[in-house]
Amino acid sequence: MALGELSQLLWGIEPSAAAAALISLLARLAPLIWIAPVFGGRLVPTPIRLGFALSLALLILPALAPQASQLGKQSSLFLTAIFVKEVCVGFSIGFLVALVFWAVQSTGALIDSARGASNAETLVLQSGERSTPFANFHVQLAVVLFFAIGGHRLAIRAIVSSYQAIPLARWLDIASLGQFSGLVIRLTADLFVLSLSLAAPVIVALLLTDLALGVINRFVPQINVFFLAMPLKAALGIAVVAVAGGLWLIVWPEVVSQAMSQIERALALF
Repeated sequence: MALGELSQLLWGIEPSAAAAALISLLARLAPLIWIAPVFGGRLVPTPIRLGFALSLALLILPALAPQASQLGKQSSLFLTAIFVKEVCVGFSIGFLVALVFWAVQSTGALIDSARGASNAETLVLQSGERSTPFANFHVQLAVVLFFAIGGHRLAIRAIVSSYQAIPLARWLDIASLGQFSGLVIRLTADLFVLSLSLAAPVIVALLLTDLALGVINRFVPQINVFFLAMPLKAALGIAVVAVAGGLWLIVWPEVVSQAMSQIERALALF
């Protein structure tokens, strides 16, 4: 069967229009999957990520038949500009999805800094970067909980709905970009607030420990408080994380829900 007949049979789209739409879909999906830790990040080999992006593009393509037909009538210069636009949109959505995981990674880094273990670096598989042990642990836990509560379905739904909010053949205006930039700045600030809030139990506990050790050192200077504090704070940090870990089951679903709603709000701005 010829490629043109197969395209008409599967999607009801002309071959040239189907090819242009498929390339545009990949231009948005590939950067998004590349950045977002929930899709594996650098832990997943590049061919697998591209294969997942291609599979998702083939599933979305039939729903975008009208948009694909418009692309088939455009010039090569117009399609190149659309390709660049789609790459930018993909990176923007991927950045928003990754923000919440960067927040929990920052939480782990704050905890390790407070308990004096910031130099004990390990590899965060999803990002391919070295970070502290609790930062790595929090990222892995966040990914597991994300899938456990069905966050991946929300993410894919947001990706699909992005093609309704930002059609393939539509340009982005300057006003929308300005509003989106303002939203990104505010969400980045919220990232620091979220990180500090999640790390607060450990930070407060270790701060009280420092105060107690300071009082001991004041009245019993013979005790070497410095060497006593290092293992004590390291163990206490782990204990507080273990005790407060149940809070994640309460907080994380709301965090994911808010993150997905912010993605929808960003798409609405365009």
